[in-house]
Amino acid sequence: MLHITNGDSTAGTLRLTGLPGEVLAWREDLISGPVPQGLSLDEWLSVRAGFLSEAYGGDMPSQITTRSSYGSSTASFARPCSSTC
Repeated sequence: MLHITNGDSTAGTLRLTGLPGEVLAWREDLISGPVPQGLSLDEWLSVRAGFLSEAYGGDMPSQITTRSSYGSSTASFARPCSSTC
């Protein structure tokens, strides 16, 4: 089971509860900037990293690396969607 939280504070609190499963702190400000649909993961990461680098500073490669780790963290939990999804 994977629990995805909005940031580190919530993730830390959830870990303290003893609930089973992994906790992933999602560190992404999706309310700001473009969040385009229909792109591959690499294209989407590039768009987000470009915006975040320009808006908040930092270099684009490190932004992409940080966001790429989300995909690798969630990949093992991927499953085909049944008709009940």
